[in-house]
Amino acid sequence: MTPEATRELYAAIEILCSSPERTAVRLGTSYQFHLRGTNADHLPAAVRAEFREILDDLARLFPTPDRFDGVDEELAAKMARRILNAYDRLIRPPGPTG
Repeated sequence: MTPEATRELYAAIEILCSSPERTAVRLGTSYQFHLRGTNADHLPAAVRAEFREILDDLARLFPTPDRFDGVDEELAAKMARRILNAYDRLIRPPGPTG
């Protein structure tokens, strides 16, 4: 994973987890300022397809920058969990096989 992709993903996670705004606003802000420009090709192969799917779904949810209204909070929470779970798989060392 490139240093730039690492920084952008971390910044997006920080917004998702620490901002006082509604989930849809946190998700939209994370996408607009950090995830939208992330190239999935700069991520490890194990999560590349999943991040492409997440980015495509975010692009459909937030087609217009700075427009976070109208996004269902439950759907935003699901998307936020998908991002957090994918990020967790990126940073967690692989478990024992067997």
